[in-house]
Amino acid sequence: MTIDGDLHQPVGKVNAGANVLGQTIKGPVSVATPCDCSNPIDIAGIVEGYKEDNDNELAGIEPDELADLVLPKVIELPCGVYFFTDIEHLLALKIKLTGRTVIAVQGDLTSIGLFDFELGPDAELDLFIKGNASFADIATIGDTERPAAFRMYVGGVVTFASLFTLGGNLYQPHAVFNAGGLAEIWGSLFVGGINLVGAFAIHYDEAILDIDGCEPPGGACFDGDDCGNPTPTCKQGECVPARPMRTAARPSPVSPAACASRSPADRAPLRRIRRLGGTVRGRARSRGGSGTIHGRSS
Repeated sequence: MTIDGDLHQPVGKVNAGANVLGQTIKGPVSVATPCDCSNPIDIAGIVEGYKEDNDNELAGIEPDELADLVLPKVIELPCGVYFFTDIEHLLALKIKLTGRTVIAVQGDLTSIGLFDFELGPDAELDLFIKGNASFADIATIGDTERPAAFRMYVGGVVTFASLFTLGGNLYQPHAVFNAGGLAEIWGSLFVGGINLVGAFAIHYDEAILDIDGCEPPGGACFDGDDCGNPTPTCKQGECVPARPMRTAARPSPVSPAACASRSPADRAPLRRIRRLGGTVRGRARSRGGSGTIHGRSS
Protein backbone atom coordinates (compact mmCIF):
# COMPACT_ATOMS: atom_id res chain seq x y z
CA MET A 1 0.00 0.00 0.00
CA THR A 2 1.19 3.52 -0.80
CA ILE A 3 -0.07 6.35 1.44
CA ASP A 4 -0.06 9.63 -0.46
CA GLY A 5 0.32 11.79 2.64
CA ASP A 6 0.96 11.29 6.36
CA LEU A 7 0.51 8.12 8.41
CA HIS A 8 -0.98 8.74 11.86
CA GLN A 9 -0.16 5.81 14.12
CA PRO A 10 -0.93 5.10 17.79
CA VAL A 11 2.05 4.56 20.08
CA GLY A 12 3.04 0.89 20.14
CA LYS A 13 1.84 0.14 16.59
CA VAL A 14 4.24 -0.55 13.72
CA ASN A 15 4.13 -0.09 9.97
CA ALA A 16 4.25 -3.55 8.36
CA GLY A 17 5.41 -2.39 4.94
CA ALA A 18 3.27 0.52 3.71
CA ASN A 19 5.13 3.14 1.65
CA VAL A 20 4.53 6.49 3.37
CA LEU A 21 5.19 9.47 1.10
CA GLY A 22 4.63 11.97 3.94
CA GLN A 23 5.50 11.75 7.62
CA THR A 24 4.81 9.07 10.22
CA ILE A 25 3.16 10.82 13.17
CA LYS A 26 2.87 8.98 16.49
CA GLY A 27 -0.07 9.73 18.75
CA PRO A 28 -3.76 9.02 19.43
CA VAL A 29 -5.85 8.38 16.32
CA SER A 30 -9.54 9.22 15.94
CA VAL A 31 -11.27 8.33 12.67
CA ALA A 32 -14.75 9.66 11.97
CA THR A 33 -17.29 7.11 10.72
CA PRO A 34 -17.61 7.74 6.96
CA CYS A 35 -21.14 6.35 6.67
CA ASP A 36 -24.09 5.06 8.71
CA CYS A 37 -23.49 1.36 9.47
CA SER A 38 -26.10 1.08 12.24
CA ASN A 39 -29.15 1.01 9.94
CA PRO A 40 -28.37 -1.23 6.94
CA ILE A 41 -30.59 -1.26 3.89
CA ASP A 42 -33.22 -4.03 4.01
CA ILE A 43 -32.09 -5.87 0.87
CA ALA A 44 -34.26 -8.93 1.55
CA GLY A 45 -37.35 -6.79 2.09
CA ILE A 46 -36.75 -4.86 -1.12
CA VAL A 47 -36.41 -8.10 -3.12
CA GLU A 48 -39.59 -9.56 -1.63
CA GLY A 49 -41.49 -6.37 -2.43
CA TYR A 50 -40.44 -6.47 -6.08
CA LYS A 51 -41.49 -10.13 -6.26
CA GLU A 52 -45.08 -8.88 -6.27
CA ASP A 53 -44.50 -5.50 -7.90
CA ASN A 54 -42.55 -5.74 -11.18
CA ASP A 55 -42.73 -5.41 -14.97
CA ASN A 56 -41.98 -9.05 -15.87
CA GLU A 57 -45.39 -9.73 -17.38
CA LEU A 58 -45.38 -6.47 -19.32
CA ALA A 59 -42.00 -7.34 -20.87
CA GLY A 60 -42.73 -11.06 -21.33
CA ILE A 61 -40.03 -12.10 -18.84
CA GLU A 62 -40.47 -15.19 -16.66
CA PRO A 63 -39.09 -15.13 -13.08
CA ASP A 64 -36.97 -18.24 -13.86
CA GLU A 65 -35.79 -16.89 -17.24
CA LEU A 66 -32.14 -16.80 -16.14
CA ALA A 67 -32.04 -19.90 -13.90
CA ASP A 68 -30.08 -23.05 -14.82
CA LEU A 69 -28.76 -21.75 -18.17
CA VAL A 70 -26.54 -24.30 -19.92
CA LEU A 71 -26.19 -22.47 -23.27
CA PRO A 72 -24.88 -18.94 -23.94
CA LYS A 73 -27.58 -16.30 -23.63
CA VAL A 74 -27.99 -12.61 -24.38
CA ILE A 75 -31.01 -10.84 -22.92
CA GLU A 76 -32.01 -7.19 -23.36
CA LEU A 77 -34.09 -5.50 -20.67
CA PRO A 78 -35.79 -2.15 -21.31
CA CYS A 79 -36.41 0.40 -18.60
CA GLY A 80 -38.38 -1.24 -15.79
CA VAL A 81 -38.33 -3.47 -12.71
CA TYR A 82 -37.58 -7.19 -13.13
CA PHE A 83 -37.72 -10.05 -10.63
CA PHE A 84 -35.75 -13.31 -10.99
CA THR A 85 -35.74 -16.36 -8.73
CA ASP A 86 -32.03 -16.97 -9.46
CA ILE A 87 -29.41 -16.04 -12.04
CA GLU A 88 -27.33 -19.13 -12.85
CA HIS A 89 -25.36 -19.83 -16.03
CA LEU A 90 -22.70 -22.26 -17.21
CA LEU A 91 -21.06 -20.80 -20.36
CA ALA A 92 -21.79 -17.12 -21.05
CA LEU A 93 -24.45 -14.60 -20.09
CA LYS A 94 -24.80 -10.99 -21.20
CA ILE A 95 -27.55 -8.74 -19.82
CA LYS A 96 -28.01 -5.59 -21.93
CA LEU A 97 -29.76 -2.60 -20.38
CA THR A 98 -31.12 0.36 -22.32
CA GLY A 99 -32.70 2.52 -19.61
CA ARG A 100 -33.14 2.92 -15.87
CA THR A 101 -33.59 -0.58 -14.51
CA VAL A 102 -34.06 -2.48 -11.26
CA ILE A 103 -33.24 -6.20 -11.06
CA ALA A 104 -34.23 -8.12 -7.91
CA VAL A 105 -32.88 -11.65 -7.36
CA GLN A 106 -34.55 -13.77 -4.70
CA GLY A 107 -31.77 -16.37 -4.51
CA ASP A 108 -28.18 -16.27 -5.74
CA LEU A 109 -26.28 -14.98 -8.74
CA THR A 110 -23.96 -17.83 -9.78
CA SER A 111 -21.65 -17.32 -12.77
CA ILE A 112 -19.53 -20.26 -13.96
CA GLY A 113 -18.61 -18.83 -17.38
CA LEU A 114 -18.24 -15.36 -18.88
CA PHE A 115 -20.57 -12.75 -17.38
CA ASP A 116 -21.28 -9.20 -18.50
CA PHE A 117 -23.70 -6.41 -17.59
CA GLU A 118 -23.76 -4.05 -20.58
CA LEU A 119 -25.15 -0.59 -19.82
CA GLY A 120 -26.30 1.60 -22.69
CA PRO A 121 -25.49 5.34 -22.68
CA ASP A 122 -28.75 6.17 -20.84
CA ALA A 123 -28.91 3.04 -18.70
CA GLU A 124 -28.65 2.76 -14.93
CA LEU A 125 -29.02 -0.33 -12.77
CA ASP A 126 -29.91 -1.06 -9.16
CA LEU A 127 -29.21 -4.78 -8.64
CA PHE A 128 -30.60 -6.31 -5.42
CA ILE A 129 -29.45 -9.88 -4.59
CA LYS A 130 -30.99 -11.45 -1.51
CA GLY A 131 -28.44 -14.28 -1.40
CA ASN A 132 -24.84 -14.56 -2.62
CA ALA A 133 -23.03 -13.54 -5.80
CA SER A 134 -20.18 -15.71 -7.10
CA PHE A 135 -18.07 -15.44 -10.26
CA ALA A 136 -15.82 -18.35 -11.29
CA ASP A 137 -14.53 -16.89 -14.58
CA ILE A 138 -13.95 -13.50 -16.20
CA ALA A 139 -16.64 -11.05 -15.09
CA THR A 140 -17.14 -7.44 -16.16
CA ILE A 141 -19.89 -5.74 -14.21
CA GLY A 142 -21.13 -2.21 -14.76
CA ASP A 143 -19.39 0.60 -16.62
CA THR A 144 -15.88 1.72 -15.67
CA GLU A 145 -16.53 5.05 -17.42
CA ARG A 146 -19.75 5.67 -15.41
CA PRO A 147 -19.47 3.78 -12.10
CA ALA A 148 -22.23 5.85 -10.47
CA ALA A 149 -24.75 4.35 -12.94
CA PHE A 150 -24.48 0.88 -11.37
CA ARG A 151 -25.38 0.06 -7.76
CA MET A 152 -25.18 -3.54 -6.51
CA TYR A 153 -26.70 -4.59 -3.15
CA VAL A 154 -25.90 -8.10 -1.85
CA GLY A 155 -27.42 -9.61 1.28
CA GLY A 156 -24.85 -12.41 1.42
CA VAL A 157 -21.28 -12.71 0.13
CA VAL A 158 -19.56 -11.71 -3.12
CA THR A 159 -16.77 -14.09 -4.23
CA PHE A 160 -14.73 -14.50 -7.40
CA ALA A 161 -11.95 -16.82 -8.52
CA SER A 162 -10.58 -15.14 -11.63
CA LEU A 163 -10.41 -11.75 -13.35
CA PHE A 164 -13.02 -9.44 -11.84
CA THR A 165 -13.75 -5.87 -12.95
CA LEU A 166 -16.45 -3.80 -11.26
CA GLY A 167 -17.50 -0.47 -12.70
CA GLY A 168 -19.98 0.43 -9.98
CA ASN A 169 -20.75 0.63 -6.29
CA LEU A 170 -21.01 -2.52 -4.17
CA TYR A 171 -23.08 -2.58 -0.96
CA GLN A 172 -22.34 -5.79 1.01
CA PRO A 173 -22.68 -4.79 4.66
CA HIS A 174 -22.92 -8.22 6.29
CA ALA A 175 -19.82 -10.00 4.97
CA VAL A 176 -16.11 -9.62 4.21
CA PHE A 177 -15.19 -8.90 0.58
CA ASN A 178 -12.66 -11.58 -0.39
CA ALA A 179 -10.37 -10.62 -3.28
CA GLY A 180 -8.75 -13.93 -4.25
CA GLY A 181 -7.77 -13.15 -7.84
CA LEU A 182 -6.90 -10.11 -9.91
CA ALA A 183 -9.50 -7.47 -9.09
CA GLU A 184 -10.01 -3.87 -10.15
CA ILE A 185 -12.79 -1.69 -8.76
CA TRP A 186 -13.95 1.55 -10.39
CA GLY A 187 -16.49 3.06 -7.98
CA SER A 188 -16.76 2.24 -4.28
CA LEU A 189 -17.16 -0.53 -1.71
CA PHE A 190 -19.40 -0.58 1.36
CA VAL A 191 -18.52 -3.95 2.89
CA GLY A 192 -18.12 -5.71 6.22
CA GLY A 193 -14.37 -6.02 5.66
CA ILE A 194 -11.75 -6.62 2.97
CA ASN A 195 -9.48 -9.67 2.72
CA LEU A 196 -6.80 -9.30 0.01
CA VAL A 197 -4.86 -12.23 -1.47
CA GLY A 198 -3.98 -11.13 -5.02
CA ALA A 199 -3.36 -7.83 -6.78
CA PHE A 200 -6.13 -5.35 -6.03
CA ALA A 201 -6.86 -1.75 -7.04
CA ILE A 202 -9.66 0.70 -6.24
CA HIS A 203 -10.35 3.85 -8.27
CA TYR A 204 -12.86 5.76 -6.17
CA ASP A 205 -15.45 7.71 -8.18
CA GLU A 206 -16.97 10.64 -6.27
CA ALA A 207 -19.82 10.91 -8.81
CA ILE A 208 -21.83 8.54 -6.58
CA LEU A 209 -22.24 11.47 -4.17
CA ASP A 210 -23.93 13.60 -6.83
CA ILE A 211 -26.86 11.36 -7.80
CA ASP A 212 -30.25 11.51 -6.10
CA GLY A 213 -30.30 9.65 -2.82
CA CYS A 214 -33.05 8.41 -0.55
CA GLU A 215 -36.19 10.50 -0.28
CA PRO A 216 -36.92 12.01 3.14
CA PRO A 217 -40.00 10.57 4.88
CA GLY A 218 -43.32 12.27 4.44
CA GLY A 219 -43.93 14.91 1.79
CA ALA A 220 -46.55 15.47 -0.86
CA CYS A 221 -47.67 12.74 -3.26
CA PHE A 222 -50.08 11.91 -6.08
CA ASP A 223 -50.24 8.18 -5.34
CA GLY A 224 -48.22 5.50 -3.50
CA ASP A 225 -45.58 5.35 -6.23
CA ASP A 226 -44.38 8.79 -5.12
CA CYS A 227 -43.56 7.55 -1.59
CA GLY A 228 -40.81 5.40 -0.08
CA ASN A 229 -40.18 3.82 3.31
CA PRO A 230 -40.86 4.51 6.11
CA THR A 231 -43.89 6.41 4.74
CA PRO A 232 -44.78 4.38 1.62
CA THR A 233 -48.55 5.06 1.47
CA CYS A 234 -50.14 8.12 -0.15
CA LYS A 235 -53.17 9.35 1.80
CA GLN A 236 -54.94 12.62 0.98
CA GLY A 237 -51.88 13.91 -0.87
CA GLU A 238 -49.34 13.08 1.87
CA CYS A 239 -46.89 10.16 2.29
CA VAL A 240 -47.76 8.32 5.51
CA PRO A 241 -46.76 4.99 7.17
CA ALA A 242 -48.20 1.90 5.52
CA ARG A 243 -51.06 -0.11 6.94
CA PRO A 244 -49.84 -3.37 8.58
CA MET A 245 -50.89 -5.59 5.66
CA ARG A 246 -49.16 -3.38 3.07
CA THR A 247 -45.66 -2.95 4.53
CA ALA A 248 -44.11 -5.61 2.28
CA ALA A 249 -45.54 -4.09 -0.89
CA ARG A 250 -43.38 -0.96 -0.91
CA PRO A 251 -40.02 -1.88 0.70
CA SER A 252 -37.67 0.29 -1.33
CA PRO A 253 -36.76 3.62 0.31
CA VAL A 254 -35.45 5.30 -2.80
CA SER A 255 -36.37 8.12 -5.13
CA PRO A 256 -38.41 7.51 -8.32
CA ALA A 257 -37.14 7.55 -11.88
CA ALA A 258 -39.34 7.53 -14.98
CA CYS A 259 -38.83 5.57 -18.18
CA ALA A 260 -38.32 7.98 -21.05
CA SER A 261 -39.31 5.29 -23.56
CA ARG A 262 -42.86 5.09 -22.18
CA SER A 263 -45.75 7.46 -22.68
CA PRO A 264 -46.88 9.48 -19.62
CA ALA A 265 -49.90 7.19 -19.22
CA ASP A 266 -47.63 4.15 -19.03
CA ARG A 267 -45.12 5.65 -16.60
CA ALA A 268 -47.31 5.55 -13.50
CA PRO A 269 -46.54 1.90 -12.60
CA LEU A 270 -42.85 2.51 -13.30
CA ARG A 271 -42.35 5.41 -10.90
CA ARG A 272 -41.47 2.79 -8.32
CA ILE A 273 -38.09 2.36 -10.01
CA ARG A 274 -35.69 3.63 -7.39
CA ARG A 275 -32.07 4.66 -7.11
CA LEU A 276 -29.89 4.32 -4.03
CA GLY A 277 -26.94 6.68 -4.03
CA GLY A 278 -24.23 7.97 -1.75
CA THR A 279 -23.79 4.78 0.28
CA VAL A 280 -20.07 5.50 0.61
CA ARG A 281 -19.36 8.92 2.10
CA GLY A 282 -15.58 8.75 2.41
CA ARG A 283 -13.28 11.05 0.45
CA ALA A 284 -10.58 9.14 -1.34
CA ARG A 285 -8.83 9.17 -4.69
CA SER A 286 -6.84 6.60 -6.57
CA ARG A 287 -4.15 6.85 -9.16
CA GLY A 288 -4.41 3.16 -9.91
CA GLY A 289 -1.77 0.47 -9.80
CA SER A 290 -1.98 -2.98 -8.30
CA GLY A 291 -2.35 -2.89 -4.54
CA THR A 292 -2.33 0.92 -4.39
CA ILE A 293 -5.06 2.86 -2.60
CA HIS A 294 -4.73 6.61 -2.10
CA GLY A 295 -6.86 8.63 0.30
CA ARG A 296 -8.15 8.87 3.84
CA SER A 297 -11.28 6.69 3.88
CA SER A 298 -13.48 4.61 1.65
